[in-house]
Amino acid sequence: MTGAQASAPSEDDAASTAHLVLLRHGETTWNSRRIVQGQSPGSVLTDLGRSQVRSTIAELAGQVDAVVSSDLERAIESAHIVATALGLAVRVDPGLRERSFGVLEGQPLAVLVPSVEGIVDAVVVDENARPAEGESLRDLYERSVRAARRVGQHRPGQRTLVVAHGGPIRMIRAYAEGRPVTGCPWDQVANASLWPVVVSLRPELDLD
Repeated sequence: MTGAQASAPSEDDAASTAHLVLLRHGETTWNSRRIVQGQSPGSVLTDLGRSQVRSTIAELAGQVDAVVSSDLERAIESAHIVATALGLAVRVDPGLRERSFGVLEGQPLAVLVPSVEGIVDAVVVDENARPAEGESLRDLYERSVRAARRVGQHRPGQRTLVVAHGGPIRMIRAYAEGRPVTGCPWDQVANASLWPVVVSLRPELDLD
């Protein structure tokens, strides 16, 4: 898997941590056209995207006990490809959605300038920057982390495949690694890439 291999949960940490495998959806029609997707409907997997997702099945077989997906079309289709092959059901959590880019959705990627995206040279510089009618990176972080914690609390002691998007995957990784949002690297999260993480479920832990 991409990133460090996650070890099996022990009895001691099962109640306080969640072992998740994050999967970004496969390539979409909007990815191929370099259009801002966000939360808008209509962006679905390409044939290449389906092939990318299928290529993860062998690596995931026997490694996950459940599948949870964002409720956006491209994630749900990706989740069902894997879940069907592994004989698992798909549970949906809207908290795993991609960042809302508001009025910029459906426009060319070039509209995502630092003043609205909050990112310069692949590093978060302004977690409160937001597109009109959209979300800031702080909003995305808090929503994504709450969703990841919710997933772990739903199935304690088991490893869950979480099918989501580049933004939430980066934010959940930042939380798992104890990094603040500002200064967080905005590194590449390729379509159908896998990212094992261990997420704290301690109730006293805040989202700072």
